[in-house]
Amino acid sequence: MSADGPIAAQPSRRVGLVVVHGVGETEPGYCVNAIVDTLVATHPGYAAADYNEYKRVAEPGISEPPPVFPVVHRFAQHESGT
Repeated sequence: MSADGPIAAQPSRRVGLVVVHGVGETEPGYCVNAIVDTLVATHPGYAAADYNEYKRVAEPGISEPPPVFPVVHRFAQHESGT
């Protein structure tokens, strides 16, 4: 990417953002929503889903059966395909 935006010759790519937060969110997904909403508001070309997905993910390699914890997902995409 250049400072002016994506370079046309580069293929689009997927970027994952992982937010690790402490205890005490007033609502599930608050941190994820704050980051995604700020991205959309401050960087032209981004659009985000109006909803979060909640998935239960097992932590591998810990014990049998592995502990399961909730994970918040929210999809956003740049008009360039990123």
